[in-house]
Formats: sequence, structure tokens, C-alpha cells
Amino acid sequence: MKRGTAARRSSTEVHSHLTIAVEGYEASVSARVNHYAYEPRYAFRPLDDQPVHEFSSRLVVAGTIVSEGKSATNCCLVTLYGDPSPAFDLDARLEDIAELDDHGSPRYRQYRGKEVPVYRPPKGLGVLGKVKGQPEWQTSLFVKPVLVDRWLTLLCSSRDLFMSLHECKTGRTRWVRGIELGTVNPEEE
Repeated sequence: MKRGTAARRSSTEVHSHLTIAVEGYEASVSARVNHYAYEPRYAFRPLDDQPVHEFSSRLVVAGTIVSEGKSATNCCLVTLYGDPSPAFDLDARLEDIAELDDHGSPRYRQYRGKEVPVYRPPKGLGVLGKVKGQPEWQTSLFVKPVLVDRWLTLLCSSRDLFMSLHECKTGRTRWVRGIELGTVNPEEE
């Protein structure tokens, strides 16, 4: 029964890869003392696990979609937040997303004569959405700060850069499954 469920799930997903020629970017970084240290009465949950010092970075990269079969007039804005995500555990391991049985043990299924684990993977890194009435797509992704640093290093180079975005459309939602920045146009590989 689970095998049929997996087959149905994958048939409703449509994968595509967008290539975006980078045209510009904006960046900001910040450091501050956690505001709850001064005003704990405004907290809506326990504060003991909160860091005293907060550090964040934000990078917005703009470009034009140049993928074959896509309209070249569409632009795309990608915002990377180098912060812990409120919704995702960026340090999660595969064991953390393992599906558990009724007894709390990891589930396995048969695949070509061997047992493989069953996972509940996240839908993606974030959602890609079209701006209503505009030829523009946007996504915001929470990533590790080191990724923002590496992207900034590439953006400061004088070379032409391209973003490659793997999207997975599930129902009416477009999930970003992967993103990459490089000096080679994936359309020409």
C-alpha cells in the first residue's frame, strides 16, 4: 500500500530547472543584542533557549530567467537569509526525518530485494511565487550563513553569473528544492 502512495505522490510532482542570469544584488549584515533581554514581557514563549547576541545576513539577488522555453521578460528575485529558520532545522539529519512506526522505530520498505528507510522529507527550501500582475518571480530562503558568504564572494567577481533553481510543483505550490550560483550557464552545458 505504501508503495502505491509513493507512486501517486511522485506523479503529482512536476520538476523543472530555471536558469537565471544574474543582473544585480543587495546585501546587508547585522549584529545586535536580543531585544527580549531588555523587554521580556513582549515574548510569547519561553526565552531561556534564546541567544543573547543575534547575527544575521540578507542577500537579495536579481536576474532574468533565461531558461529555454521560458519568457525572457520574467525576472526573478531570490532572497537568502543567513539565519536559523523559524520553520526548518538547518542542521537536521536524515535520521531526524525518518518515518516511525507505532512503536517509535524507524520504518523500512522493500526496494529491489533490500530494505531501505522511509523518510518524510521537507517539501523544499522555500516557495517560489509569481508576483500578481507583474512578470516577476520571488522566493525567500533561510540558509546557513556560510552560503551567503560564498555567494557574496562570487557576486563580487567580475564574471557573468547564473543561478540554477530546481523547482518542484506540487499541486498549485512551487517549491524550491535546490539553488546554485555559478559562472557557467547551465543552458549551455
